[in-house]
Amino acid sequence: GIYAEMRKNNNPDQEGVFISMSHLGPDFVRQKFKGMVNRCADSGFDLAAGKVEVVPTAHYFMGGVVVDVNTRTAMEGLYVAGEDAGGAHGSNRLGGNGVANSTVYGGIAGDTMGRDIVGMTLRDPDEEVLATELERALYPLTQKPDLVLPLRKQLQDLMWEEVGVMRTEAGMKRGLAGIAQVSDALMDVGVDDSNLAFNLTWHDWLNLRSLCDISEVITKAGITRENSRGAHFREDFPDAGAMEDSDFTVAQMNDGTVQVTREPVQFTIVRPGKTVLPEDAPETLVAAQ
Repeated sequence: GIYAEMRKNNNPDQEGVFISMSHLGPDFVRQKFKGMVNRCADSGFDLAAGKVEVVPTAHYFMGGVVVDVNTRTAMEGLYVAGEDAGGAHGSNRLGGNGVANSTVYGGIAGDTMGRDIVGMTLRDPDEEVLATELERALYPLTQKPDLVLPLRKQLQDLMWEEVGVMRTEAGMKRGLAGIAQVSDALMDVGVDDSNLAFNLTWHDWLNLRSLCDISEVITKAGITRENSRGAHFREDFPDAGAMEDSDFTVAQMNDGTVQVTREPVQFTIVRPGKTVLPEDAPETLVAAQ
């Protein structure tokens, strides 16, 4: 709704829309939302009694490495817990779940590793893999130094405009073309190698390389999902589709190309519209589930 209002551009000097909580009573707002009130105050805004301009922003990546229920991945010895694991949230993420995610699955990962290590043996590292990764990291030091941040801003604007809050196939395809342009341009940008001990520009270059890669994944995943679920909204496919037919997106790098497939959700614990709670459970628990 906020993004739709922003699109109207009723006031060119105003970027977002205003949130007002004063009708709840300033003292009540200060008591219930103390942290947010203080944060807004630090930025010069009065959340309790005034208005604060707000816009949508990228908050959380609802995906991650494919794991089993014990945090194992397809790679022996690699375990993923918390916000880097895929499949924990479905179409959306509830606020506060990140801490529980990390705590619960962090403990599970520790227990699983403790059991698995008994049957593992140490092996020599793959020197070829190490050499390839070292070459990738050192690549920007071999090119003529240039500015990195303008390309990062170009990628940010591109993803906001073409792969943002409200998406279409045509827009995301334009996005893919733009991502490729930024990616290609980055490979011609170098970093000054006079000081490698604390070179933030080098960090920025490597971060942007990763951002180009994950932007391609996000865009291709958005194109292949022809429905609207949670934070993913397709203007050309606004319907959510039947929950019983839910599927999820799997992105893999094969021969240097990102390939996206879809896999059906296995409802092994509870099916849509059902509950695992007993019939006499308090209504608050049922609503929360």
